[in-house]
Amino acid sequence: MGNDLLKISETQIAGAVVETSDARELHEKLNVARDFNLWIAEQIKRARLVADRDYLTYENVVQMPSGAKRRKECALTLDAAKHVAMMSGSERGFEIREFFIDREKTLAAIERAKSRIALPDFTDPVAAARAWADAKESEQKAVALANEQAGQLEAQKPAVEFVERYVKEVGGQAVLGRQNILPTPWLTERHG
Repeated sequence: MGNDLLKISETQIAGAVVETSDARELHEKLNVARDFNLWIAEQIKRARLVADRDYLTYENVVQMPSGAKRRKECALTLDAAKHVAMMSGSERGFEIREFFIDREKTLAAIERAKSRIALPDFTDPVAAARAWADAKESEQKAVALANEQAGQLEAQKPAVEFVERYVKEVGGQAVLGRQNILPTPWLTERHG
């Protein structure tokens, strides 16, 4: 099931712009044989949907072979469309419900990501200064950590060079046979 299962639009309902799905398209995707007008009226009643909160009805003029015809349309909020799909009890209804749930999860993940990377209000000098100070502090901590790790590597360099020379001179297998000569607890534990 692709992300293009149902077209999502933005519609103004009760003064707010909300994402909606076309009820006629949902009717078609659910493979409902009944007349759309009868079906949508039944779904609105059955799901206890509230006009101008869960859906918006309007008329649309469509061109038919017999001429232009006005027909009733309905924009369902995504919650209402998901509810209607679930109530259908069909496999296709389940797929459409899953489409809406997956979409909600994706949008929630995007919102979480946005909140993590929110920029400070640079019109506020205090917020801008705090943001700069936080960034500088993070940079200084990263540099200090890198310097500390470099120092640890430098301190271990003579030991590493010694082991490399020893292995080169006596061979890798000889190291296993000579574990009692050198104080190598890690070697004795694993192979002793």
